[in-house]
Amino acid sequence: MSYRFGLIGEHIASSLSPVLFSWAFQHTGTSGSYTLFDFPRRLARSFLLRARVDWDGLNVTAPHKDLAYTLCDELSETARTARAVNTLVR
Repeated sequence: MSYRFGLIGEHIASSLSPVLFSWAFQHTGTSGSYTLFDFPRRLARSFLLRARVDWDGLNVTAPHKDLAYTLCDELSETARTARAVNTLVR
């Protein structure tokens, strides 16, 4: 199985997440990819709705944390309190 992970946010080109995930995949023998999705707010909702089916997990950063919160089926107590999420898991 090959996992599909990514990061959604704005102005994220300098993120080190792809390098970190690539290292983790190599050192655990896991097959997967990690993609950056740099979307403005107006495009993020449709992407996140599609991602529910297409992606195994996404990290969420500014300014999409509150939007991602509204689209979750389940929330941790911490997410409820913050009214925002950092990670989406299918």
